[in-house]
Amino acid sequence: MQELDREQRIRQVCRMFIHTDRLHRKQVERFADTLGIHRSQHFVLMRTAHMGGSVPQKTLAAELEISPAALAVTLKKLQGGGFIEKVPTEDDQRENTVSLTEKGKEIIRVSEQKFSGIDAKMMDGFSDGELLTLLGFLERMQNNLKKDET
Repeated sequence: MQELDREQRIRQVCRMFIHTDRLHRKQVERFADTLGIHRSQHFVLMRTAHMGGSVPQKTLAAELEISPAALAVTLKKLQGGGFIEKVPTEDDQRENTVSLTEKGKEIIRVSEQKFSGIDAKMMDGFSDGELLTLLGFLERMQNNLKKDET
């Protein structure tokens, strides 16, 4: 087998990284489908939960790095499904606070269990040392890409 040069090796690593992400995303999508929601709706629910379960809509849009209008469409669907409620904030009646309902909180509980299983399966056979090494590599990759953002 021919030795790969650095550029080819980099491309191979990037393709594997992207393919791994896609495989992980497919499992998450299949799970979200069983819940009757789209992956993007599920992502909004999870992020809301990780931000405390009740968050101003503008703050949530900024955290998700999407426009308030795009978020509003997703929130309308989640509200229609009974997963969230929107309540005007006390400070500004034009701004809404997004809060998980009990139905939304149950989705989070089930999801965290499922994701824990998916993640464990993905990392099966890795030693603690290998996980630390991989984490270091991924942090370095992210930092390299963030250099262009400033």
